[in-house]
Amino acid sequence: MSQRDHSGFGRGRQFCRGVGLGADHVIGDIKENVAERIQSVDLVFDLVGGNVLSRSFAIVRRGGIVVFAVVEPNPALAEEREAQARRLSSKPDGRLLARIADLIDPGNIQVTISKVYAMDDVAAADQRLEAGHSRGKLALRLD
Repeated sequence: MSQRDHSGFGRGRQFCRGVGLGADHVIGDIKENVAERIQSVDLVFDLVGGNVLSRSFAIVRRGGIVVFAVVEPNPALAEEREAQARRLSSKPDGRLLARIADLIDPGNIQVTISKVYAMDDVAAADQRLEAGHSRGKLALRLD
């Protein structure tokens, strides 16, 4: 892509645009064949997994990178596109967490909470998470 383009992927068009996620345009829904509209991107971040992850390799350029967070892709998909598949992960870092807290406290970063569950309702929270019907974070109340 010749220009810098931030895209959101999923059902939440207003959510991706309106809550500070920075999406300039949103790609339909997870059933859409994005390869019909987008091709040869340098980098794909897949946070969904499954078929969406498989289709991510169809839009990455040869030698590009697909970053995944949910499930590891079939290595043959990366080999076919001569692409790299990299896992998104992080290590605990107290100094970084303190810097993030310094940004959150004055309101510079806003976290959208979709729903707060009591610990007794953790199964319901897990079901909602698995169903993918959450726009924002699910939180557990520890009291």
